[in-house]
Amino acid sequence: MHGLARFAERTFRKGLVEGQGLVHLKQITETIRSVADDEMEGAQRAGPQVACKKGCGHCCHQPVSVNIPEVLYLASYIRENYSPEELSQLRSRMSEYAKTLIPFREEGRLVGCNTTCPFLKDDMCSIFVARPMACRSYNAVDVKDCILFESREADLPGLQNGQQVVIGNQLLFGTALALYEANLQAAKVEMIPALEIALDHEDAAEKYFANEPLFDSTITPDYDPKIIAEAAKTMASPDGSF
Repeated sequence: MHGLARFAERTFRKGLVEGQGLVHLKQITETIRSVADDEMEGAQRAGPQVACKKGCGHCCHQPVSVNIPEVLYLASYIRENYSPEELSQLRSRMSEYAKTLIPFREEGRLVGCNTTCPFLKDDMCSIFVARPMACRSYNAVDVKDCILFESREADLPGLQNGQQVVIGNQLLFGTALALYEANLQAAKVEMIPALEIALDHEDAAEKYFANEPLFDSTITPDYDPKIIAEAAKTMASPDGSF
């Protein structure tokens, strides 16, 4: 297993043993994200240099897939940092955003959906410090490619710093393995619809740890649970460790 995937799997597994609740979940998530940020900074120094900078929000016009712990973390961040008025405005933007996903979900896909993230303000991410791993790892080396992708003149984003993407993917993979081994839902979900649910239920974390299917309606069309199950079976040793 990739070293970063192993790190995420062990960190999450150890944290879940110490306690299954929102407080522990936040601590684990912050630990993994801190490592992600350090590793990604190193990848950028090694090159190629990325074009991403403050005020550049071209990539923030597409659905974002996250895991459920990230949703719970973000819901907690919003409750702690948003005023009632800000939360009301956010909920309104999220509702409109979710409507744009409906025809794509009916077709069993999200690719090609061009919709603005509810957290994008003045071309800046308003939850930058709490943004999920997918947003942390996404990057481009030429802003022109981002503009073409945003306008859907290009089917795929342009060239990226591949190592930065690998870092994010491996940390997510290790997290998914730990969740699977703990008999928790390891699915990829659509961030905004899932976040709406989490904000509707203050006990969302408790329901998640109780294996209630609270987020099933937001699982992404491309999620295949067999991938994690097979990976866990392949990499597990006889004593159940990795």
